[in-house]
Amino acid sequence: MQSNSLSDVLEEQLEDLHRFHDSDRTVALNCVAPDPLVHFLDLGMNQDSGGRRVFDGVLSHVAGAGKVFANHRFGMPGRTATQHEDRLYPENWFPFGSAVATDPFSGRRSALLQGGPTDPLMIEVNTSTEYWQKGASLVHTDPEGCADAALPSGVRVFMVAGTQHGGGPGTDPSPGPCVNPRNPHSASPALRALLVALEEWVRDGVAPPDSRMPRIADGTLVEADSVGMPAVPGFATPPGQPHRRAGRLGRSTGPARQFLRRARLGG
Repeated sequence: MQSNSLSDVLEEQLEDLHRFHDSDRTVALNCVAPDPLVHFLDLGMNQDSGGRRVFDGVLSHVAGAGKVFANHRFGMPGRTATQHEDRLYPENWFPFGSAVATDPFSGRRSALLQGGPTDPLMIEVNTSTEYWQKGASLVHTDPEGCADAALPSGVRVFMVAGTQHGGGPGTDPSPGPCVNPRNPHSASPALRALLVALEEWVRDGVAPPDSRMPRIADGTLVEADSVGMPAVPGFATPPGQPHRRAGRLGRSTGPARQFLRRARLGG
């Protein structure tokens, strides 16, 4: 039977942690979307009933900006929105990242981390897929996509470029039922290295490498409609998709900002 309560899901996970009650440090890793760890932080549950920090370090992989449709009436924790499915189930809501930001609809200022002593050290990792269909850019920009966010010193964000959401070692590169070959590039080596880096950060105070992700300021984070595929022999592109190089982000255009503008005007 599927649980409808996030507290039930977390209680089951925390039972496993009781075996490590003598440990000095605790690190949590999630490699699935939707991400219960991000929702855990959003609910302020990294502080236990005694005021202590639950997880000293958190590594979230392939979550994008999503949380979990679980702490709701009729919740379904297994639902997760992708490009063509489950679009009407709640998953992405403010706050999206660890940096303090302003919700353009309510005006509320908040963040996943509150800057207190129970905040964990955090590494967020995403693949190319999460930028196309999981809102990953919201992890490190303001909600309107106009500026890069100033991440807290205890947070790192990484994009493993050219990888897919579920890719791993041994992925079959043949097209299968698809038109183009499947992507065999694996994020696993980078993810393993970052897990070691998080452990060293938590245990020894050795900071991991600086964040590496696309940014608005240097033109590497751009509007989706400004991206085009290079002309590759034998490689099919979607109908109407031009062959062009990525351009810089246009600050006054784009569907996200147009939607926000219409919402403010009531149109």
